[in-house]
Amino acid sequence: MIEQANLRIWGDAIKGGLLPFAILMLVVLMVVPVPATVLDIGFIANITISLAVLMVALNAAKPLDFSAFPTVLLLATLFRLALNVASTRVVLVNGHQGPGSAGHVIEAFGAFLIGGDYIVGIFVFAVLMIINLVVITKGAGRVSEVSARFTLDALPGKQMAIDADLNAGLITPDEAKARRQEVSTEADFHGSMDGASKFVKGDAVAGLLILFVNIFGGLVLGTVSHGLPIGQAAQTYVLLAIGRRPNTDDLGLEVAGIATDTRGYITVNDQLRTSVEGVWALGDCNGRGAFTHTAYNDFEIVAANLLDGEDRRVSQRLPGYALYIDPPLGRVGMTDAHALKSGRRLLFSKRPMTRVGRAVEKGETQGFMKVVVDADTRRILGAAILGVGGDEAIHGILDMMVADQTIEALRWAVPIHPTVSELIPTMLAELTQDAQVASPVQRPLPLHASALTSLEGKEPSIRISEEKP
Repeated sequence: MIEQANLRIWGDAIKGGLLPFAILMLVVLMVVPVPATVLDIGFIANITISLAVLMVALNAAKPLDFSAFPTVLLLATLFRLALNVASTRVVLVNGHQGPGSAGHVIEAFGAFLIGGDYIVGIFVFAVLMIINLVVITKGAGRVSEVSARFTLDALPGKQMAIDADLNAGLITPDEAKARRQEVSTEADFHGSMDGASKFVKGDAVAGLLILFVNIFGGLVLGTVSHGLPIGQAAQTYVLLAIGRRPNTDDLGLEVAGIATDTRGYITVNDQLRTSVEGVWALGDCNGRGAFTHTAYNDFEIVAANLLDGEDRRVSQRLPGYALYIDPPLGRVGMTDAHALKSGRRLLFSKRPMTRVGRAVEKGETQGFMKVVVDADTRRILGAAILGVGGDEAIHGILDMMVADQTIEALRWAVPIHPTVSELIPTMLAELTQDAQVASPVQRPLPLHASALTSLEGKEPSIRISEEKP
């Protein structure tokens, strides 16, 4: 008897401490960094709990058959929030290492749902979030609210009906007590469901906000802290926030003995050779670039090495890309952050698009252009043009960098007016050592040079503006 009493006491103590311990573990999951393996286990447990709750709810004949549903719903929501916070930390800290850094569950979700295309993933995930937030969560919240209101409104009538049956002798006092307890429990259940549904709605909104934090926070960290190009940072962190893995699983690479890295990309050397002799990998499957122009350059490298006996390498390629946004962005070479990490002595310059006559004439003066230069070699290390025509004008700088020319060759060029490129020489003429003050006080637009040739056979006279554009 004593042993049974002790076991009962210990059992009650364990049951009483189980809920506080679970809440404490959720808080720890939010605060303490966890590896990707623990995240995988947590995601699998969350999916399992969700399926179990769904099966029990579908087989409940009446609400009180699953009276613990509001409590279970709250705990499951807290668990999901903790996983969101933990996965956000992993994505932002280790996201620059590639899509595999967030664990296998996120990779598998991306491969199953969106097939590895992060543009498709954005739209598919947006549709799912809209359905969850607008249809399911809002509808469930409204149903819970109406059910709670009607249940509470009907409570006095049910109590009077029980009293009437008791006074008429139709039920015994014990039956009346049991019916009153059932009515009270039902009212508490619907009231709890009303509160739990609002909690779930907040979880849906938090999930959407956490998605944006993962994307925009990743863009900032990827470009500023890790020196990634904005295009690569956008692709990497969007895919981590939504889910993705390279679509190389169905190529039979294992049968051919072709090696891949932890993210699924085919491993290649600087000449794009794989681990198998005579096999080359071109395009975005090798992880060396996800653009059409880089894929075509991969073909040129392989063709030159394979057919012409040349020694062409990926490391000889100058990285450049364009984002066709409004206004468009053209970028080539190093970012400011990457250049600062290189240890070189640097010069910077930045000019607003309001200084570009072409932009003023078109009424599209948003954006800027900037450049970073090696102070010792006088060669351009990187540049960006965010503004009208920026995706085209950046090629002038790209060509200068490929030709390995100093800034003087471009500084004294005579650009055509009116074009976006005509501000580039002025930008190179006003370099500074401080990246934070690379853009001086904006001055009025120059008058530009104009040639006036006499129609009477006289020598042409040239009127030069006060400032070179």
